[in-house]
Amino acid sequence: VFNSFASALVLSVEAVLRPDQMQAVSLWLAGTLGYEAMPLLAGAGLALLAPVLVLLALAGRLNLLALGDEGAAALGVDVGRTRLFAFFAASAAVGIAVAFTGLVGFVGLIVPHAVRLLTGPDHRVVLPASALGGAAFLVLADALARVLFRGLGAEPPVGAVTAIVGAPLFVMLMRSRQ
Repeated sequence: VFNSFASALVLSVEAVLRPDQMQAVSLWLAGTLGYEAMPLLAGAGLALLAPVLVLLALAGRLNLLALGDEGAAALGVDVGRTRLFAFFAASAAVGIAVAFTGLVGFVGLIVPHAVRLLTGPDHRVVLPASALGGAAFLVLADALARVLFRGLGAEPPVGAVTAIVGAPLFVMLMRSRQ
């Protein structure tokens, strides 16, 4: 139901756009890199700083939440408040990233799972390693798109590449955890 509603909103907006605006929106919806001016990207980096710092500050408490609500509360964690801060900080970070890159799928699903398999469950390691791993995965996907389609004069959006690579990787990661 929500997908139908969101699709209707997107189609309604697309219906009133000029052709040049339509291309920009289409690229954003597919997930792109490399179209934003450097000052705008610097602003995005600054905006990401606050939610990232909040998440890093919560990492120890997130480790305790992995013990369960009762165990974490017994160890002095305000479970509700920690969940609330983590939820809003993660949502803000994702919202800022999506605002600048568009809908780039599977990075947030694949990379944290892979990092957790490699490093273990400690959020003090998983959070920064996931951020660095996600950035590396995105750069590799963008480079792959640029190299494979170099002679065609166009390239697929990075969101398409991450979905093509990411869907099978995600299935493999889920199977390896069973």
